Amino acid sequence: ALDTTKWMLGDDAISGTVNSETDLPVQHTKKEDVTWFYLSVFLFPAAVLGIGAWVGRRRRNSARVAT
Repeated sequence: ALDTTKWMLGDDAISGTVNSETDLPVQHTKKEDVTWFYLSVFLFPAAVLGIGAWVGRRRRNSARVAT
């Protein structure tokens, strides 16, 4: 926490050296892009809907048991 505070106050003596400021390009394969597309479009939303249905069913069943 102390090092962060010094950096925020502008004490550059604690900072390290920069080797290179060039950005390296991110390499994606076609297979990775297709996988992430299908995960984000189909699997993740289906998981969210499934968890929501499961939680709703549990609440509905617990309310039925309580009455």
